Amino acid sequence: MSRGDSQSGNSIGSFIHLGFDQDENGKIVWDGATPHIAARQLALNFRFAVAGGAAGPYQAGSECVLWWSDYADNVRHRPTAGMLDRCRASNTCPKIMETFGALEFWYLRESPNLVGTDAKSGIPLPPNVRRYFFLGTSHGGGRGGFSVTTPAPPNGCALPANPNPESDTMAALRVAMVDWISRGIEPPPSRFPTLAQGQLAPATKAGIGFPSIPGVPSPDGLVNVLGKAAEPILEKYLKLRYQLMPYIYSLGYRTNESGAPYMRALFMDFPDDPNVAGLGDEYMFGPAFLVAPVTEQGATSRSVYLPAGADWYNYWTNQRIRGGQTIKVDAPIDTLPLFVRAGSILPLGEPVQSTSETQKIARVRVYPGADGDFTLYDDDGKTYAYESDDRRITRLHWNDGAGRLSHEGFQPWTGPDAGILEIVGR
Repeated sequence: MSRGDSQSGNSIGSFIHLGFDQDENGKIVWDGATPHIAARQLALNFRFAVAGGAAGPYQAGSECVLWWSDYADNVRHRPTAGMLDRCRASNTCPKIMETFGALEFWYLRESPNLVGTDAKSGIPLPPNVRRYFFLGTSHGGGRGGFSVTTPAPPNGCALPANPNPESDTMAALRVAMVDWISRGIEPPPSRFPTLAQGQLAPATKAGIGFPSIPGVPSPDGLVNVLGKAAEPILEKYLKLRYQLMPYIYSLGYRTNESGAPYMRALFMDFPDDPNVAGLGDEYMFGPAFLVAPVTEQGATSRSVYLPAGADWYNYWTNQRIRGGQTIKVDAPIDTLPLFVRAGSILPLGEPVQSTSETQKIARVRVYPGADGDFTLYDDDGKTYAYESDDRRITRLHWNDGAGRLSHEGFQPWTGPDAGILEIVGR
């Protein structure tokens, strides 16, 4: 008989599922198998497979069947199937004891093994399978025993180690497996939570009564949930992101060509201003934007230093401000302090719902006060054709003294420039 813990337990499940419990002579290999703390299969039997790690429901290792009995996986549009299909056909299925603990539910996504991908009802176990659940244990269980001294946290953890063991029960189950194989003595009935008995709850904050802990994700995967009041704010900044997509995409080209990151400390753009060297709560987003996030809970205003050597515009009000000074700005929860350097050229796109849509240039906004240059870049957004020069590059120049925008290279918009150009403050 065989036993495998964690990844080796996954390998047992995979071997059975692939029909490897039948040898070359058609005989059974393992009379009994115990995949322990193993919530999925291995990623194997396909090109470039990497047999390790945890996996989501559409990733290698968990994209296959995860249940012993036949189940119609309608959520993923898969046919009815089970892990024992091949061994049933050859009459080589072993007796199986599947064992796992609490961690396997939360970290390794054990629940589809029990209730499928739609979680509407439990998947019954076949007669040759027993399932045993260890309540409140870590991956493989703790060392056992109890002490008045708080145990040290495991590596990489913040909380003390959980001493609750699995080893004692596993030893008893090993004896039961031997008796089941060799003497035909039935093992103890399966013990695991079921939907029918109300022992499984939706993995949501409301479903399990998970408390609100600042900075800690809830079981829904959400952090610091703001509720309905946040939706207009999120919509505002999503629309801003798509409006700035021509600018952002061009920054990607610039990074590819020069290595300069999108987000960077102020000293990279203003090396002659000693006041920016220690600023850790402001940053540049490309050559145009200075971003000053609010980092204090409940704050509705903040001080912002605007580097010397340039004038600045408040993005929201278009107010022009001299650089080299610290100002106090309003920062209600729906307004991120955002400033644009004078001389900046901002290409703005038409409204789109996703980056898969073709986006036309709606406006080119210029913030006067200095000469400026910007390289506007575009390609098909899908292939590597840009590596063969299948790309569109337009070099924009703003002559501040003449108040004129010129460009060379690809023509990125139709119609006269006057219909596209927007000069802030004029």
